[in-house]
Amino acid sequence: MRTTTRSEALSVGLDNWASLTGAERFAAARWAARRLHTTGEFRSLGSGVVGVGFGIRERRPEAKSGKPIYGKTPVLVVIVRRKWKNNVRATRVRAVPARVQIRVPLANRRILVAIPTDVCEVRQPRVHADRHACRAKSMKSGAQSVNGSVAALVRNVDQPEGPVYLLGCQHVIHRTLVTYNAAPDPTTEVYSHGPGADRLGMASRPAPFGPQVRSIDASLVRLHEGGFAIAGKGDFWRRIATDYIHDEAGLEVVSTLGWKLFSRFEPTGLKYVRTLFDEPIKYGSNDVTIRIAEVVVSRSIERVPQSGDSGGAVMAGPVLVGVHIAGRGPLSYCIPAYRLFSSTAFDPKLKLASDLIQG
Repeated sequence: MRTTTRSEALSVGLDNWASLTGAERFAAARWAARRLHTTGEFRSLGSGVVGVGFGIRERRPEAKSGKPIYGKTPVLVVIVRRKWKNNVRATRVRAVPARVQIRVPLANRRILVAIPTDVCEVRQPRVHADRHACRAKSMKSGAQSVNGSVAALVRNVDQPEGPVYLLGCQHVIHRTLVTYNAAPDPTTEVYSHGPGADRLGMASRPAPFGPQVRSIDASLVRLHEGGFAIAGKGDFWRRIATDYIHDEAGLEVVSTLGWKLFSRFEPTGLKYVRTLFDEPIKYGSNDVTIRIAEVVVSRSIERVPQSGDSGGAVMAGPVLVGVHIAGRGPLSYCIPAYRLFSSTAFDPKLKLASDLIQG
């Protein structure tokens, strides 16, 4: 029996990839990235590979505008410790292939596709806590406060008459930016920012977070009656979310739309770039590395994300894409909404409570 050669298999994979729609390509790249990440097989893609994700290819900036050129085809994003020059690569390291061949489930069958790769160097983002709609203060004497933002009003799915919360990032609300070993401070009170600095409520229910777990940088503020009187008014919010992306397929739907980051500063436009798994970010007074289970990376097309943006809402129109937690240069890193509203983040699960906002 004649066996298929590697070149023939590549030809089949290329033909199958070319036959897919844009949505099918995105789904294939997404499935392949999660499979390679879960199994750890991404490490075999080349020398110095430390992670994998999916997204849209970015090219080097144009000489005149300085802005990056975006492709339209989804890619498998391969994260390496460093990129090598071609002459060094040929002699010392095993290069990441231009395409990865893998069988993916599409239309109730598995087909062989050759997914293009985009190789990126490790980028260490910085958390963006400073000041905006809330200020988290410990009740411990002399403890450092942390300033940031909040993204949405939420409540428990199974308790329609239960407590109401503000949704934001944990390194602001539970002060894990400044606590030793990034341990959540359960004594934190949260205040509005600006004139009056009214007390909103207590930090409550931090999501899984720490050096030994796949972390989600998110937490809640349980509003007391006076806090709800403030946060329940329309003028407290720059943009009110009426829905959120429910899964990675929903991310693909909004990936080509114009996004905006709403925080203390003027809203800034964002463009989706990639989704990464187990992204390392430093927290705590001793700079402990926490691996964030999943982040959505977008590029600012206006101002550079900065301190004070943490906890802000990344929106596609009225749809909550995620909560901004960090940045590096023009890049914004956010926790996707489908993670925040799943039982792996908060139990019981949450739902938006935007219908309670008046005015």
